[in-house]
Amino acid sequence: MRAGDRWLAGGIVTGTLLAYVFQLVGGRLLGPEAFAPVSVLWTLMFLTGTVGLTPVEQFVAREATAGRRVLTRRSRAIVVVIGLTASAAGTFALLTRDALFGGESGFVVLAVLTVTATAPLFLARGLAIGQRRFDLYGLMLGLEGVGRLVVGGLGLLVVGGPVGLAWGVALGPALGLLVPTFRFERRATRPASEHAGAFLAPYIGASAASQLLIAGAPLAVAALGAGPATISIVFVTFTLFRAPVTIVYLVQGRLLNLLVRIELAGEMARIGRIRRSILLGGLAAVAFAGLTGWLLGPSVVTLLYGAPFRPEPLVAALAATGVAGAAVSQLLGQLLVAAGSTSVLARRWAVGLGVATLVLITGAIIGTFSPAVTVAAAFAAGELSAAAAMARRAPGPASGRPGSSERAGRAE
Repeated sequence: MRAGDRWLAGGIVTGTLLAYVFQLVGGRLLGPEAFAPVSVLWTLMFLTGTVGLTPVEQFVAREATAGRRVLTRRSRAIVVVIGLTASAAGTFALLTRDALFGGESGFVVLAVLTVTATAPLFLARGLAIGQRRFDLYGLMLGLEGVGRLVVGGLGLLVVGGPVGLAWGVALGPALGLLVPTFRFERRATRPASEHAGAFLAPYIGASAASQLLIAGAPLAVAALGAGPATISIVFVTFTLFRAPVTIVYLVQGRLLNLLVRIELAGEMARIGRIRRSILLGGLAAVAFAGLTGWLLGPSVVTLLYGAPFRPEPLVAALAATGVAGAAVSQLLGQLLVAAGSTSVLARRWAVGLGVATLVLITGAIIGTFSPAVTVAAAFAAGELSAAAAMARRAPGPASGRPGSSERAGRAE
């Protein structure tokens, strides 16, 4: 393992552990009711990050890897995406202020800041990926976790209550900007791409579909008429089991950098070998996850959350299977992102979402299984269908593909 990869792994572990520390300490200090608005803001941060800002990070990473400038007047699409994401977060907080945020107007401001203050961090991480500085990427991840604790602690002392702690969620990650990565923009040797909008718009649609699949289980169970206890069981089970997918989000930039460089070199046979490796590893992971979920899933949930949260073995097995399928889909999707085929990516995630919806409606009509089993089955079917769709080759080069106009220069 290279030094940069060790730093990346260390940053992922540190950032993840510190995130859990923030939630654990904050929850204990405030109590379940007072901490609830903070947990909603945290969820909003996750959704805006994965749906709106991660596509921006990957666009920057792809362009920087190809040696192109990113932060120029042609990057208006990036500004628009950030602005729309911040507006969506603020609007959601405003509309749900009384229901989800205890009537605190401060959370509306914090929702907007959560996007605007962390968006530069996604840009910086994309530039680090483009320069293969995975050591700096890992350092930023660690500093994000430290920043949440420091700013959240200061917020509790100065402001107090949920709003004070929530400042850590909104501004804490910006501590990662202390890592100087924007200087890498000066090293770009090619002009900026004109395809930012064409790349980002379908990618955001694809991300929205994937997040609806992986995060929509509690809402689907509620729609099927399940009681509060079942909704809580499904929520904690899916939240716990989706940890591997969260890790994939953090390491996919490493894979994207490799894939773009291979594309630039025109080594398409190597791309095929990588696809096959992900598929074979994914099949094994899906089988292992399903078996482990059936045998150990209910006991693990019970150990961490208590007996009232114990899921049915079938629910645990289906949830674990679906999460493994989601991880495979995410990794295979990087092949399409590297090729610039984000419209194909969106269509293939739509296949998974369509299959999940069909299974959900069919299960609700038949009514043979409990709402939890029906939703878990729909989730697993959707994720596995998306993975199968992702495994297909992209139909020809996409607009703005790195290798399409620069093949003569080959990869650095």
